[in-house]
Amino acid sequence: MKVCTDACILGAWAAHWLNNKNITPANILDIGTGTGLLALMMAQETAANVTAIEPGLAAYEQATENFIVSPFAERVTAIHTRLQDFITPNKFDVIIVNPPFYESDLVSPNPAINEVRHSVTLGFRELATGIGQHLSDKGFAFILIPYSRNVDLVVAMKTNGLYPVAILHIRQSTHHDFFRSITLFSRNKEKSSTKNELVIHSDKREYTEDFTRLLKPFYLKL
Repeated sequence: MKVCTDACILGAWAAHWLNNKNITPANILDIGTGTGLLALMMAQETAANVTAIEPGLAAYEQATENFIVSPFAERVTAIHTRLQDFITPNKFDVIIVNPPFYESDLVSPNPAINEVRHSVTLGFRELATGIGQHLSDKGFAFILIPYSRNVDLVVAMKTNGLYPVAILHIRQSTHHDFFRSITLFSRNKEKSSTKNELVIHSDKREYTEDFTRLLKPFYLKL
């Protein structure tokens, strides 16, 4: 299974926030699950049933295999579909998503890579609309995107009645600029959102205490 540090931070921060608030979701939707990493992290840290949708056939098949051999096989389900085509009568208490990056720049000649890394099939408007359709009235949505695109995402989400509750800005070290942001949205319009930051590496190129504390439930060597 391919493991991305960014996605691990997203899953760990989402789980930490939910547990810290004593929120126990009954069902979770992972949009664009890839090989199933976030779905499995959510299944590990909650008792929820997790639905993981994935438009790419190869990734969907890999996610299905990973779910079957996991300890959470009875609670995690993969569905081969795009968000735009996903139909269900259920509303989800939590939605988590690591969407495609970079809408028009850095396009690869490989269409499969573009589908994963770029918003050629799922832009912020489509994402916000889909989350608005599938999130329960009191639900929460966690979204990871490039730091430079966070304002665009917030605008798109507000158009669908979803507002930022908390934001985590991420950088590689104190000498680096922020490169990723995780924003937590809900339907409740807050006066202001809580903003925090996470630094991954210390000056000695070791994981920081904050990163270690957050990822320890998922990394075997921390």
